[in-house]
Amino acid sequence: MVCGGGTPETHVLAERFRLTGIDLSAAQLERARRRVPAGEFLRADITTIEFPAGSLDAVASFYVLNHVPRELLAPLFDRIHAWMRRGGLLLATLGASDLPGWTGDWLDVPTYFSGFPPGANRELLDAAGFTRIRDEVVTIREPDGEATFHWVLARR
Repeated sequence: MVCGGGTPETHVLAERFRLTGIDLSAAQLERARRRVPAGEFLRADITTIEFPAGSLDAVASFYVLNHVPRELLAPLFDRIHAWMRRGGLLLATLGASDLPGWTGDWLDVPTYFSGFPPGANRELLDAAGFTRIRDEVVTIREPDGEATFHWVLARR
């Protein structure tokens, strides 16, 4: 799971399961460690970190994969699929528009965005070997206006 600063949901998960959070930001990891003392937190890039094959029961990634260059999504889905045990679950939000790559300000911080339309996301997940259980496009209200995401629950 990519952790950010740790949320109440992350805290609950860490109380019930062995939780490993990943983030690039040392500041976010420090916050997560304070808020979620039962979790394990690693400073790493989700596109390059390695886990043993079949070692994860689930991967959750909320509002992260739309910040990964889209040409890295297919190999990342392949790697996530390999990390998970048979029957494991992936719950993720993906970009929902055809966005090759763009850097702009979000909450006054330069941020990278990219994504594919939902149909392309589905093709990438299917090609990696996932079986989609739930698949929805959802629009939410963010500080700068509405944002649409592709939510997917899939099984290995």
